[in-house]
Amino acid sequence: MSLSPEPQHRTSRVPRWILVSVALIGVAALVLAIRHGVIVGRAKRQREDAEYYALKDIRVIFHAQREYYANNQYLGFPCTLKVLGGMPKDGAPQTDPTSTAAQLLQDDLASGHADGYTFTLSQCTHVENVGFNGSTTYHLTAVPDHPGWSGFCVDDDVERLVPGEYTEDNPNILMDPTGGTNCTQSAPNP
Repeated sequence: MSLSPEPQHRTSRVPRWILVSVALIGVAALVLAIRHGVIVGRAKRQREDAEYYALKDIRVIFHAQREYYANNQYLGFPCTLKVLGGMPKDGAPQTDPTSTAAQLLQDDLASGHADGYTFTLSQCTHVENVGFNGSTTYHLTAVPDHPGWSGFCVDDDVERLVPGEYTEDNPNILMDPTGGTNCTQSAPNP
C-alpha cells in the first residue's frame, strides 16, 4: 500500500460569473422576444379594432345621410358632418332637429373625428332645380390617425335611392390598405 497522495487532475472550470451572465442574457432575450410578440399582437388588435369601428362609423354616417335626405329632400345630402349632428347637451332643453342640426350623429362623429379616424365629406354635386337646392352626391372618407391602418371611402348619390338598385344596409365601402383615400379594394363587412 502506497501512502503517496494520488495526483489530482485539475479540470478547467468556467467561472461562475460567466455562467450567470450567459443565463441572464438568455432570459433577457426570451423576455424581449415574448414582449415583442405581445406588443406586435396588441398593435394588431388595436388596428383591427379601430378599423372595425371606422367601418361601423361609416355605416352610421351613411344611414344618417340617407335619413337626412329622406327628411329634407329639397336640400339633398349635407356636405358637412356638422349638419348631421347638433345633439342637445346634457341638461340643456330638448330641441327639435333642424336642417342645420339634424341630430342624427353623436357630437364626436359629427365633429369629423372619432375612433382614431378623421371623417370627411367631399365631392358634393350641388344642383339647383325648381323645389331642390342641394347636393345629389357625396364622397365620404375615413383617414386613420395612425400609420399602418387602412383608410376607407364610400360614394353615394340620389340615383342609388331607387328601390332595388341599392340597399341602405349595404353601402359599397372601399378601402385603401396604405391609410389614404385611394380606395380600390372592397372593405370587410364588420
